[in-house]
Amino acid sequence: MTNHIMVLTLLMLFTTYSNSEPANFDGKVEMKGHIYDSACTIDTGSLDQTVSMGNTAIHELLEHGIGPNKSFSIKLIDCDFGKNPNGVKGDLGITFDGPRDGDIFMVSGDASGVGLTISSETQDQIVPGQIDKLMRNEIHVENNFTVLTYHVQLVKLSNSLISGDYYTTLSFKLDYN
Repeated sequence: MTNHIMVLTLLMLFTTYSNSEPANFDGKVEMKGHIYDSACTIDTGSLDQTVSMGNTAIHELLEHGIGPNKSFSIKLIDCDFGKNPNGVKGDLGITFDGPRDGDIFMVSGDASGVGLTISSETQDQIVPGQIDKLMRNEIHVENNFTVLTYHVQLVKLSNSLISGDYYTTLSFKLDYN
């Protein structure tokens, strides 16, 4: 008897599902996106650079307070600055960071009593860890690239100078709004 009831129940289930309308499952897919102005790309030759500061005599630092001025540049490619007559459609800034003490980048090594400063092409000193907004008239785009030039200089921090090798590693990042 229980077998008949079970078979009857199964037949009723199959009959119910086979006679019913197909099940409709409604759903939706939402699409979202964002259109943006592309930022500049840093040329691979500018990503990792070594600036040779050369040799500086202690008497030069004691007498002048500074060592030689060395230049380096950062090439930006594929800049999309739009059709603005000034060539720049947003704000472009650069931040240099590394070991620092106030406005001076610190060095490591055997030498002591010295640090480094970085200045822009317009001779404005770069403050470590702070964004340096580039003025629209400082950015000249030709053939879809621009070159930013900076100057690094050894500076005397005290009269107790010790000779020897020095080095530091600084990083930079571009901010493009």
